[in-house]
Amino acid sequence: MLVLGDVLPDHPDLPRQEDPREGPAVALQAWARAETPEVDRWWVVACDQVRWTPQRLAEWARICEAEDPAAKHWVMALYDGHLQPLGGWVPDALRPSLAASAARSLVVMATSLPHLTVPCHGPEWADVDTQEDRQAWELEEG
Repeated sequence: MLVLGDVLPDHPDLPRQEDPREGPAVALQAWARAETPEVDRWWVVACDQVRWTPQRLAEWARICEAEDPAAKHWVMALYDGHLQPLGGWVPDALRPSLAASAARSLVVMATSLPHLTVPCHGPEWADVDTQEDRQAWELEEG
């Protein structure tokens, strides 16, 4: 696990990398240029996708591995009619292409690379973008 951006208050011990703060596409390009441990795939999740549970993540990982067993594609969700690159699985083999990308849009960058989309449903895909979203999530959490 690698945190891109500020230290997580609940997990200050996690390794982190500075976020260039120019949007998610530029952040992923910076991450792709950095030294990282060797893995088959990376789960790239947004900090505002707060409803993931270990069970839902394990299920999503199984789905993605079944869809792309050779880890050659960025596997992303199609949620509520929208492509969700964040929350998807990026194969380590795509990191050089991410690093070389000049795209400023995450969707443009994601769709320019080999990718698969999987229709998905579930609360984990809903972003917490507004104060109202945050209040609703906090009520859910109790």
